[in-house]
Amino acid sequence: MERVSSKLAHTNSAVALSAIRLILKYMDYLSHPDSIRTYNNKISAPLITMISRESEISYLVLKTINLVLQKRPLLLPKELKIFFVNYHDPLYVKLEKL
Repeated sequence: MERVSSKLAHTNSAVALSAIRLILKYMDYLSHPDSIRTYNNKISAPLITMISRESEISYLVLKTINLVLQKRPLLLPKELKIFFVNYHDPLYVKLEKL
């Protein structure tokens, strides 16, 4: 997980999302709460920054966040304003944010 965590800051969003999915997969095997919290923080920052990209990438990230929050509801506890609907968002992004 440490080797993959360097890919979270990659400019290609597919690489970053793949790293996030891999880290989430292996977080099931962690038992120490501090390491789980550390990886939650490492994952949440790239997800938040990728929402502000193009609308297609934003939609994909929102779908990923939806799936991740079903499994780990404490991933984004303080990041409510990223889900606010903007007037220039396409309809499919607005519906996913809601």
